[in-house]
Amino acid sequence: MISTTEAYGFQFAYPSGDTAVGYCLREHGEFSRVGATLAMQISRGRTFIDVGANIGAIALPVSRQAKRVIAIEAHPDLANILKQNVHENEITNIDVIHAAAGATRGDVNFPAMPLDSTGNFGMSGFGREGELIKIQMMTLDEISPPDTAMIKVDVEGYEHEVLAGAKDTLRIKRPHLLVEVSADSLSTQPTIDILTSSNYQLYWFVDPFVTPRAPKAPWQGKRKGDIHVFAVPAEASQPDDMTPVRVGEPYPSGLDGYRYLKAFGFRIP
Repeated sequence: MISTTEAYGFQFAYPSGDTAVGYCLREHGEFSRVGATLAMQISRGRTFIDVGANIGAIALPVSRQAKRVIAIEAHPDLANILKQNVHENEITNIDVIHAAAGATRGDVNFPAMPLDSTGNFGMSGFGREGELIKIQMMTLDEISPPDTAMIKVDVEGYEHEVLAGAKDTLRIKRPHLLVEVSADSLSTQPTIDILTSSNYQLYWFVDPFVTPRAPKAPWQGKRKGDIHVFAVPAEASQPDDMTPVRVGEPYPSGLDGYRYLKAFGFRIP
């Protein structure tokens, strides 16, 4: 039911049947290295918040650079595995919060994918199948400290609700954000609206599950990854190797729209 593997110099426990995070760590020795590297660069010496932290594939590597990592995970079993990974690796600057981040504070029913399942545990979330378990919902405004440098949000379509509970965080603390979005422009628009109305500049960001330089084995078959928007405060320095999000235009379908991937071994036309 629970397996272990080594990646990034850490020992990771993970659900044995996980076909995404656990599989990539076991077979390739990495997961979302590009996103983790971005978070490390921005969060150096400050706080990084990982909403939808899963087993810690991003939170653990970022802890080497950040002063503090706040890892939020709603799935009770994944939260327990995350706590185990933090403890077993003797990491002292990661705080694990078992809760859902949302627009308000209160109790909610979360559909938890059974731990003995086979599938992508990263797709657990509201609106999905699973046993309903009562958990606490909290807002980022009550969680985020003044020195929050970056927030990653990956909660399977619930991202705009998370941001709705972060209005003061966006207005006052002005962190960078990496927010997963859907290929469906209608479901993505509420997320974009919240960020642009908060005076952020948005860029398309593809985060491949595995890079060509993966330490255990390169990716075989069709490349997989997540689509995000990278939100940069308008007053901050802007990236010159990312494609801006423009109204009415879809995200770039080719690697030439993500030139930052060249640094990770991708061949850019």
